[in-house]
Formats: sequence, structure tokens, C-alpha cells
Amino acid sequence: MHRKLLAAFLIFTAIILGCSDNSSEERIREVLGIPKNQELTESLVSERVKALVPIETPEWLVAEKLKRAGIGEDSLSSYSFIPTKNIAIVRVEFDSNTSGVVKSTWIITLQFDSLKKLQAVSAKRYLTGI
Repeated sequence: MHRKLLAAFLIFTAIILGCSDNSSEERIREVLGIPKNQELTESLVSERVKALVPIETPEWLVAEKLKRAGIGEDSLSSYSFIPTKNIAIVRVEFDSNTSGVVKSTWIITLQFDSLKKLQAVSAKRYLTGI
């Protein structure tokens, strides 16, 4: 009985370790200064982005501050402003060279008004598989 429980526990542990990836989460924590012991939620990421670039910040300054924080430093993160929609998209991607079946990507949407001043921030974590 104990051997079966031990075997089940070891299989469960291997699946959890092999199926999860946190490379995008590590980068989002680093960029936004979120400690590892704090739960990473979509609302927390949104709030941290607003702390870095407060509402009413001009788009050019949003782009500059996010770049200084590390967004766009490598091919795994980017900032793209779409002028026809007055939105910007920040992507923080997973590293395909890491282990794990389940990967996560963070998409942060920044909404601007007609004067290109920040009005809203939302963050979403997407799970993907390879």
C-alpha cells in the first residue's frame, strides 16, 4: 500500500514539475518588481503596471518607462502601439527552450484616449502547450 502511494506521489510530482513553466512569470516579476513569494494574479500585474505608468501618462512616456523596466530587451517581450485603435499591447512570452508542457504568456493591454494618454490597463495570463 505504501509503495503504491509513494509511486503515485512521485508520478504526480514529476507531472507537475514537467508540465509547468514559469519563464514568462519570472520575467514579469522582474520587470514589475513582484516578489516570488507573492501570488501572481492578473489584477496584481495590472496594478503594478499602473504604478509604473500611472493613468494619464502620455503614450511616448509609457513606452519609454516600460523599455527602461526591461520590456523589449529580448525577443521574449515586446511593446506595440496601435495608433488606429489607441491601444498598446505588451507581450511577455515563454522561453521555448525551457522544459515543461504547459507554458504561459502574459498579454497586457493599455488603452489610451484621443490625446494618447493612458486610460486603462488590463493583464491576462494565457496558458499554451507545445
